[in-house]
Amino acid sequence: MAHPHAVLGSNEVEYDWDFAGGEAEYRKGLELDPNDATAHQWYSEDIGQIGGRGQEAIAEANRAPPLAKSSTPQELILAKKTPALKSAS
Repeated sequence: MAHPHAVLGSNEVEYDWDFAGGEAEYRKGLELDPNDATAHQWYSEDIGQIGGRGQEAIAEANRAPPLAKSSTPQELILAKKTPALKSAS
């Protein structure tokens, strides 16, 4: 059940620029399913775009389940979209 909240969180952050509302949706979803790799990925991408939260974005990406983290497409998307991840590698 994390995915619907992740979609809402993503929409609020990316389209409405409602960072607090979007973050609340992501947190609700991750509370329901802490193993949802997509929710962790999207959340880390969105907080990585907010100034000064690069390290938090990296930590969030690392919370995804181990199998999902080894996924090449996810690593590429995170590295491309999150400037802090580029400099950390």
